[in-house]
Amino acid sequence: MTTINWTTSSLARRDRFDAWASALNESHLDFSLSTPGSHDFNARIRQRSLSGIQIVDCHCDPCAGHRGSEQISKGGQAYFGVLFLMSGKEIVRDGSHEFLMLPRDMLLWDSTRHIGFNVVEPLHKLTLLIPQDTLDVALPRARDYVGTAVRGAAGSLVAGYLQTLVTEFSNIEEDNGPAIMDMTVDMLASALRMNLSRGPSLMSGVQLKQILDFIEKRLRDPELTPARIAASHGISVRYLHMLFAGHDLTVAKWVRHRRLMRSSQDLKVMKDRSTLTEVAMRWGFSDSAQFSRVFKLQFGVAPSTYRRSYQ
Repeated sequence: MTTINWTTSSLARRDRFDAWASALNESHLDFSLSTPGSHDFNARIRQRSLSGIQIVDCHCDPCAGHRGSEQISKGGQAYFGVLFLMSGKEIVRDGSHEFLMLPRDMLLWDSTRHIGFNVVEPLHKLTLLIPQDTLDVALPRARDYVGTAVRGAAGSLVAGYLQTLVTEFSNIEEDNGPAIMDMTVDMLASALRMNLSRGPSLMSGVQLKQILDFIEKRLRDPELTPARIAASHGISVRYLHMLFAGHDLTVAKWVRHRRLMRSSQDLKVMKDRSTLTEVAMRWGFSDSAQFSRVFKLQFGVAPSTYRRSYQ
């Protein structure tokens, strides 16, 4: 099967979200989606089926949805979904459990159970829809692993493989598809066995979400330090670092990443005539030289070049 490419880019803004809802249901199974507040919705999908496994590479703006009794009752093939987040932030609700997904997190879900999602910021994710009988062969009683997150050493190995799969799946020759998908399923099964800690705890996930919200509201503050963040939540700095380490992050790197994302949004606005130094200071950077250096590390170009590309 050839790769299917879909995007909102050629659609009128008023039609984008409805078109996205249809595309999501065709590529990811049926979901009921909530309409976002803005009509300026952007999304794109690449999809391919190999050896009965659906591979979906998805970029989308914030949105929310759920798969409940109405959608499940339509029947059809039962799948296990493997969600791998490459960038952005997403909250996944599986029954009474809520998981905060951050870059390089992977989670197993079940298409025959209620599930909801909330895309908090623009994201890039890979979804593998694996027929349940296929995963059950490699991972007996696979349903027991639903809600398991893969992180740590196993997570790093799987993340590297899945990132390569995202890049290359359109180029895989049809004859090689079964062998490559068998290898993929075996690797995922092994990683899930190693991480049968049942994924991120509900408490730590909710607590980390509260901390991320706190950081987001105070990105302009140059004194936003780990010590201040920890004190504001009644926890030690060591425990704060442990929460972030569970998601392969550091506090400082997350704060810097979010400041860079917010400053990049300002640089796209043609009406904003602020100097680069003013943009840097607005988002908590100590000086323009530091801002330019870390901006280029993240986006591959200097902030001045980035701004010109949107003018």
